[in-house]
Amino acid sequence: MKIRKLLLGLLAIVVLGSFAYAQGQAISAMGGMQMPSPAEMKQMMEAQKPMMKQETEREMKAWDKNEDGELNKDEFKEMINSQAKDMAEMMAQFSGMPGAPAPELPDILQKSVDVADDAENETKVAEFDKAITAVFDEYDEDDNDMLSADEITEYGFDQTLAMMGMDDDSDDDDAEAEDADSEE
Repeated sequence: MKIRKLLLGLLAIVVLGSFAYAQGQAISAMGGMQMPSPAEMKQMMEAQKPMMKQETEREMKAWDKNEDGELNKDEFKEMINSQAKDMAEMMAQFSGMPGAPAPELPDILQKSVDVADDAENETKVAEFDKAITAVFDEYDEDDNDMLSADEITEYGFDQTLAMMGMDDDSDDDDAEAEDADSEE
């Protein structure tokens, strides 16, 4: 239940933060108060990682069936399914707010929702299983087929950035584009 509250709070922060950021940019453009840049916002979020890790360690216990302090792929999949359900419900509540941006679920969570809605669709099930494996392998930095609290915290951080439109991939793409421009 705590993870549900955490996820709902996180989604509320993302939605309201995105809305406030958009409003702040409009005010800033008119010469008003200065809003933090995406890089500054990301830096502020980085400072919250130790707190995120502590919360992750507490919440992992809900899915850590064998109580080894890490999540295997099946436990991780259960975590994803739970998060997807909770976040989809929360997003449905926010979708009716006038002027609020409509954040999208990160790909892995959306695939979970799609499978929950149509569990008989073998293509969707296969896509979700493939996505689970890809995400699990991406964050399993020590290649031990388990995700530690640090690895899950990193996953959660990246998902939050993605929902705010500030994912690391876009930064890498921008840097690559700048490098390509400078070479010409």
